[in-house]
This record gives sequence, C-alpha cells and structure tokens, in this order.
Amino acid sequence: MKPNHFYCEPFHLEKSEIFEVHNVRYEKNEPYECLVHFHEVHELILFHDVTGTYSHVNGIQEVNPRDLVFTAANEVHTFDVTSENKAWTVIQFVPTLLSDSGLRKIANKFDKSTVFSFDNETYDFLKTLCVELSKCYQNDSGCIQANYLLKLIISTIAEQGAVAPMKDDYVIKLKPAFSRLTPLLKLLQQPDPINLTMVEAAEICFLSPSHFSRLFKSVYKVSYSEFKNKQRVYCAARQMAHRNCSITDLSYEFNFANPSHFINQFKRQFGLTPKQYQKRYSV
Repeated sequence: MKPNHFYCEPFHLEKSEIFEVHNVRYEKNEPYECLVHFHEVHELILFHDVTGTYSHVNGIQEVNPRDLVFTAANEVHTFDVTSENKAWTVIQFVPTLLSDSGLRKIANKFDKSTVFSFDNETYDFLKTLCVELSKCYQNDSGCIQANYLLKLIISTIAEQGAVAPMKDDYVIKLKPAFSRLTPLLKLLQQPDPINLTMVEAAEICFLSPSHFSRLFKSVYKVSYSEFKNKQRVYCAARQMAHRNCSITDLSYEFNFANPSHFINQFKRQFGLTPKQYQKRYSV
C-alpha cells in the first residue's frame, strides 16, 4: 500500500466498517501538525520512524521507532514530534471489538491510553501483520482474514507489549478547558463538519464570544474560524480519497463560498490543489 503523506483522521468509522488502516509518511521538514483532538474509535499507531512525545489525559510518554501508541476512544490526546522523517501505521477500530469472546480476557489492557514497547522480534512480527492487514483493507475490509489479523495484532500487543514509563507526573492541562467546550465537542463527533458561527458556538457552551475565543485557542492552538476551515478541508479530503466527486460539488457541500475559495484553502493546508490530491491519493 502506498504511504499517504496526508492522512485525514476520521472522528468515527463508516457504519459498515469495524476498522481502518493507513500507512503515513512525512519526509524531513515536511509540514506536519497535530492539534489536540479525540475520536470515537480506539486507535493503534505503530511507529516505524519518529522521535517525540505523546500527551494524553494520563500523562506524557516518549515515542520512538518501534513503539506503539494506543489511544482509547474519546480520550483527548496530541503528539509533539521533531521535524525529522516520520512514518507509522495507524489502525482505528470500533471499541465493541474488544467485547469479542476471543479478546475479552485481554480487554483490560486497553482501558486507558498508553505507549507500548516491544523487542525487535515482536515489532517485526507486528509490522508484518500490519502490512497484511493493509492489503486486506484495500481488497475487502470485511473478509475473515482481515478480522483474524486485526485480532492477532491486538492480542500480540496485550501479551507482548511493555508499558512505557511516564515522562513525568504531568496530566494534560487542557482537561478543564475541554469540559467547558463539551457541548461543542459533542457536535464535533458528528460525521459532517460544524457550520456554527463563533457566536453560536459560544452560546451552546454558555460562554461569551470573547471567553469562548480565548478558551478555544488555548485548546486547539488555532482560532475557531481557522479550525472550522481545517475541519472542512480534512473532511473534503477524506471524501476525495474514498470516492470520485466533483470539486465544485464538494466546495458547496462543505459550505465554502465558492470553488476558488475551497481550492485556495485546500492548497494552503496540503500544498496541493484538490485535483492534484485526488489524482495522487484516491483509492
């Protein structure tokens, strides 16, 4: 499977899917950002090349090549990584999968977000499993082999992984701010990007516009209007990667003023026009 430089992470999966798997790569100094976020699905990220830290509600842990990060559904998290080469495989799966009879005994290993480390042999085994799972996902994500491989990956992590130590006692300081933004965060879990003005978003959070603006930027590191643009662009990119669609139709579907505005915002985010992106990364 060709690694995708511009992976657009979903908040949740399509109803017909129990998992997604993608290979991601960024070259040295290639633009990359990770805003504080969460999603409704469990997430496994097997890092092949990275140096940095993983921040979540339980603390901060270092991430290095051959580490695997597990993020539990709906847990706030972010990554801070260097500008060097970065490569990883990301698997997102529905939490109910851990209720399967074959996984129930090890489900407690995935009660909270953490980093797992492995010996070289186990890492190589997991990497091979991820390659095979990627092939299945491209051909038929619902096949028996894909289901078996995913469960084998999960059980291998639980049985062979060593939990990495916390960097310190720090617990992500944004948690109180997130609680104030909870009404808006619930809307962010919906499949379509939000289309609320800042005044409307502030009202549903019972905050004044000025307080909401400061609080939102303290969490996401960007203004509310910039966040909306990023979210709309990412949602459009995911649509283009999964189906053939008109650039003009997408621009209006995601509430851009016109196709030119959409193209400019898209190029600002990805360094490619929508057409170039679609040609390079569509399935």
